[in-house]
Amino acid sequence: MSWLPVFRDEVPSREPAPLPRYRRMLMTLVKGVVSLGLLAYLYSKVDIRSVGDSLRNLHGGYFGLALLAFVFLQFMGILRWRLMVHVQGYAHAYGRLASYYFAGLFFNLFLPTSIGGDLSRCYYLADNRNDVLRAMTTILADRVSGMVALICIAAIALLGNAVVIPTWMTALTLGGAVLLLIGLIIPFAFPRSFRRFEIPYRYWEHPRFMAASLAASFFIQLSVVFINMFIGRAVGVEIPWGFYFVFTPLVTVAGMFPVSLNGLGVREGAYVYFLAQTGVGASEALAFAILWLILITATSVLGGIGWILSARSLNTVKT
Repeated sequence: MSWLPVFRDEVPSREPAPLPRYRRMLMTLVKGVVSLGLLAYLYSKVDIRSVGDSLRNLHGGYFGLALLAFVFLQFMGILRWRLMVHVQGYAHAYGRLASYYFAGLFFNLFLPTSIGGDLSRCYYLADNRNDVLRAMTTILADRVSGMVALICIAAIALLGNAVVIPTWMTALTLGGAVLLLIGLIIPFAFPRSFRRFEIPYRYWEHPRFMAASLAASFFIQLSVVFINMFIGRAVGVEIPWGFYFVFTPLVTVAGMFPVSLNGLGVREGAYVYFLAQTGVGASEALAFAILWLILITATSVLGGIGWILSARSLNTVKT
């Protein structure tokens, strides 16, 4: 794609010193305990038979539609990441980036947070150890773009009185949206101050790519909202449609907190909490959360298949 910017200059960077192995193992163990503890608490508060009944009475058509849409969104996510990657001067084709992306989905099953697989994407994308900063910047930019869309969707729904949630949560959501938007605007207003950060500032030097990424992010996150609606229909949950535009982004953000394994336990607790605000029982809410977990696991397994099929090309030596 000739219109994509290509940078000849590379800025060397130092790879962050890794945590000692025992500390990494200890952190993973602690997060595993947190996940198990949260899940045990949730299951102690619900009628397991009711959860099973909700899953047995699942409307397969709606869930199948949710699964297909979720898989499709992964390819949209690759397209969004590709914009970020090319701004940083990488010339990888879509297929190559897809193999990195799906490898990240697979490793998300095993790494400590819902964004843990980004480490594998960074590893495969970086040309060498001195290129880690540039590779990680593409992933952070991709994540920030998605976060802006998430919080803005929830904020717009709250301003439109789509649903009422606790005041402190409304304040955090609206405040977060304002801060993220200010953070995007400030580098445009003070270019001299931010130009010294050459690698991340490249995105502000190419606002078309930033705008395209944000547009893709809004499409992806709005699609996630509708996927949650399909899941709700699949388990027979009846709530105001506007509420999905609030709780879906907030549940996604909750799953990103690095306190559990791949967001497990935290995400399910968030589903139960938010759905309870509209009178949905804990059993139905947990069944809802289990179906979302199945979607995540299914796409991660799909990522594993893609990783295995492309393992030879991914097995590159970093120097």
